[in-house]
Amino acid sequence: LYTSPSNTPLQTVIPGPKMSSFTEEGIREGKEYLKVYKGNFRIAGLKMWMDGSPLAGTALLRDPYSAQFPGKSKSYKGFTNATDDELLKFLDRWYPTEYIIQVHVNGDGTADQFLNVMDKVIKKHGKKDQKVVMIHCSLVQEDQILRMKEMGIMPSFYSTTLSEAAESFQLQIGDRINRMQPAGLAAKHGLLYTIHNDAPLISMEMVPLIWSAVNRKSKISGKVFGPEYTLTPYQALLAVTRHAAFQLGENKSKGSIEAGKRADLVILDKNPLKVDKDAIKDIKVLMTIKDGTKVFEYDPATTMKPQIMGADLASDPCELNHKGRKVPMVTMK
Repeated sequence: LYTSPSNTPLQTVIPGPKMSSFTEEGIREGKEYLKVYKGNFRIAGLKMWMDGSPLAGTALLRDPYSAQFPGKSKSYKGFTNATDDELLKFLDRWYPTEYIIQVHVNGDGTADQFLNVMDKVIKKHGKKDQKVVMIHCSLVQEDQILRMKEMGIMPSFYSTTLSEAAESFQLQIGDRINRMQPAGLAAKHGLLYTIHNDAPLISMEMVPLIWSAVNRKSKISGKVFGPEYTLTPYQALLAVTRHAAFQLGENKSKGSIEAGKRADLVILDKNPLKVDKDAIKDIKVLMTIKDGTKVFEYDPATTMKPQIMGADLASDPCELNHKGRKVPMVTMK
């Protein structure tokens, strides 16, 4: 997404093609991957970046940031990447289609804008349950969770931000850190929800992700942030299995162990429903089975420990080669 560098306090965003033409081009080029897997790959849907991150001051908040960003006033609340009209045009084009739409939303101010526009789209096209997924939902509040439920929107929470970087986020948003990533609110109000790691910033490993959502504990200080927003171990397991399959439209073949579904399984050395919730992080994956075939088996002599990439990336930024151009990847520490 293509924000003006002058509006961005901590990072430069590289200009690129217009969102609408870029999406149309991608759909044309990837059409054969949209409905079926080819070589274990398919295009699950479309994604729109509505904002950046509270860590960088690039997500729109309802109230000003606690941090003072360079060149910004104390009333600075961040910004979004699209106007209402631009967002409406995008949703008006793609919401009526077969594609799942995922929208990158971190700030509660961004969530307000998105939900207000979605209200117009639903009034025009009708409600389509779980057609739209809000990604990250870092600072969404209870009133917004209730609106999402009414609209049939599914949230996905970036739960590992609390275990890996809570203190860094706290510098930018203050006490709001305690209500960040409120997956427990979605469970409380009966929404289907998922949790995620946002790889490659954080390893794709599911066991540490489940631990993060269940404990909301900083690995740095050991402090628990917002315990009222935790998930139970069972709720966290649902978030990365049955709910995740539903979110991607693959619940008929994945997400639960049932006759007729794919034999995609993992075998753990301990039961996450029975161990102490803080001990979940120590659970090992002993075996991974894909379509009935063993593709991984734990060997203590050769199996590497999952690496958290965020800290290393911040001091040694990677580059992404995009159509012949070297584009610095936005990273966080």
